[in-house]
Amino acid sequence: MSLIIATIFLIILLGISVLMAVCTIDNFWRTVVVQNAPFVPVPKKIIPHIVNALHINQGSMVYDLGCGDARILAACHAQYPAAFYQGIDVAFLPRFLAWIRLQNIQKPHTITIRKGNFFKEDISDATHIFVYLFPKVMDDLLPKFQKECKKGTRIVSCDFQFKHKDPVETIDLRRSEHALGRRLYVYEM
Repeated sequence: MSLIIATIFLIILLGISVLMAVCTIDNFWRTVVVQNAPFVPVPKKIIPHIVNALHINQGSMVYDLGCGDARILAACHAQYPAAFYQGIDVAFLPRFLAWIRLQNIQKPHTITIRKGNFFKEDISDATHIFVYLFPKVMDDLLPKFQKECKKGTRIVSCDFQFKHKDPVETIDLRRSEHALGRRLYVYEM
């Protein structure tokens, strides 16, 4: 009888251990890699189009919300080194990749990457914003943009648009139907 109880106890203990491991892996994946949106970099081929669509000037303050590996900020800085760049990402892995990318840029540079939830970060000094976020996240961000952004702040979104705001320009990048980075939507606040 005690052997049966010990076996049941071990099975329960093993089940709890497996459940804890799965929860830990899931928590790691959500915290380190994914957060609210997966890390999906924009295709390299469309980066020049994004840089052009932003219309950056000397002294511009450019934000990339969910900046990932900072490829957009680095490309913008390469063309417009006199502007200022702020990347915000909550996940560790993309920020680490951004840090690696920034090590290859000649210093001093004007790019800062910080850990943060872009819903909670102050972006009122933005003159330009780039986003590559799911439609739901875009719609959740619209009130923040309307509240914090100055008149004339230019927002460029890759692939996804706001449900309740019309773009001032839609740029068709003429990519295949199933490719990432098919369109850029340009907004002005």
